[in-house]
Amino acid sequence: MDEKQEKNKKKFISEKIVGRELTLRHATKYIILAVACGILFGITAAVVFSCARGTSALRAAETGNRTENTVTETDHPGKEDGEAGDANAAAGTGTETGTKTGDNNNTGNGAPETDAGNAGGDTSQDAAQGQASHPAEDGAVSGQSAQERGTETDEPSEHVQNGGTADQENKDGIEGVIRDEMERYSFSGKDLKNFFARVKEEAKEADRHIVSVQAVKRDTGWFNDPIETAQLASGIITAITSDEIQILTTEDAVQSADSLTVTFRDGTVEDAMLRKTSHLDGMALLAVSKERLGSEFLSSISAVPLGGFGTDQIGEPVLALGSPLGVTHSMDVGFIGYVMQDEQTADGSMEVIYTDIASNEEKGTFLLSLDGTLLGMARPEGVDTAVSGQTSMMNAAHIRSVLSYLSEGRAVPYIGILGRTVSSEMIREGLPAGAYVNGVRQDSPAYVSGIKNGDIVIAVGDTETGSMEAYRSAVHALSAGETVELRVMRGSGNNEYRELSFSLTVGER
Repeated sequence: MDEKQEKNKKKFISEKIVGRELTLRHATKYIILAVACGILFGITAAVVFSCARGTSALRAAETGNRTENTVTETDHPGKEDGEAGDANAAAGTGTETGTKTGDNNNTGNGAPETDAGNAGGDTSQDAAQGQASHPAEDGAVSGQSAQERGTETDEPSEHVQNGGTADQENKDGIEGVIRDEMERYSFSGKDLKNFFARVKEEAKEADRHIVSVQAVKRDTGWFNDPIETAQLASGIITAITSDEIQILTTEDAVQSADSLTVTFRDGTVEDAMLRKTSHLDGMALLAVSKERLGSEFLSSISAVPLGGFGTDQIGEPVLALGSPLGVTHSMDVGFIGYVMQDEQTADGSMEVIYTDIASNEEKGTFLLSLDGTLLGMARPEGVDTAVSGQTSMMNAAHIRSVLSYLSEGRAVPYIGILGRTVSSEMIREGLPAGAYVNGVRQDSPAYVSGIKNGDIVIAVGDTETGSMEAYRSAVHALSAGETVELRVMRGSGNNEYRELSFSLTVGER
């Protein structure tokens, strides 16, 4: 009896320790979230404040420049007088010309100079003679005007330079204001509350894309009595066409189902049809007819936008929607911890996202950004992961590629080779160019045909494959069930290679 009590006591203590560890883990996550949201709130407040101060400073600088221009023009009155003199001189040229022309005409008649004589004679001829009689004076006037105009043009460049200096000073001042505000800002529980309020609103909005998928299986018992079992999973609306709504879910959720129904967020229930599955990716695409759905309902739903991704998003907060906790319309929030670039997959590679959020691969877990963009989907169970203790997600680009086949009811073509491009350094060492085979998936078409590790694929059918990317594109151009010839180079020692051909039937991914 004492031994049993002792055992129960140890079990109780063990459960307490595990409970405290879980509590500590969640507390740590929320502390990190608090710091993140505080920084976000602080930066926003600082930028708004600094922009206001910066605008005031720029206006002050502009006012100062205008004042400086006014003072400069007031300090040089002679400049305006000179310009006026130039104008008078230019106008006086015509008067002087007319006078001299009148003198020439009156000299022949012996008449004295008069105002009438100054104005008399052929006007066109007099003007031409008058302009020709004083070219030096006209040139001097024109040169003087041009020189003074050049002086006027040079002065604004000083003001532009002064304005640029003021802009740089204002910029430095704004950055200083931001630094000061960040240092003085004190984060509080209100910031955390504001952050989670935003997360809640974004999750609520994004959850409109989530549906509940019910798969019903029918069987008979020992006494021929009907047995019906149903299981629930989550799906997400990926496209709305002219005649149907397309929903992405997991293959496990619909496998061997006799009937499928979909329940939308507002409670609307509709029958669904299985369009196609991708076994290796654990994905299935369902279609719901729009025939019986009203316009009001259709206007209330929308397809989730598929986003891109990159390593610069490491550390970003993300949402897990669908069934991350094993229940439809549950959610979790976390951070992107790591992004694996070009992780090898069958007949290609993809970007894999690792995050600390909860996940249920069998019932469907979808990774979304805070603005509601689909970033990834939980990978099937049993897939080897590079980061232990983290949830691995297929990225949106891979999902989009698979959906391009499933939406048309086509199977994703599959050969089963894992490989990489033969590098230029390897080529210099004597290896042929092509897709180097690192591995062959068991029971795949490549495995059955006899392709081995170390082979280098140089062509798929008539398409040469000088790289792994070229090989992937060639495979994607094939169709499941099609017979194709693969040409490979196989080493026989001492960097000697011989070409082999393998005929195989393309499978379904």
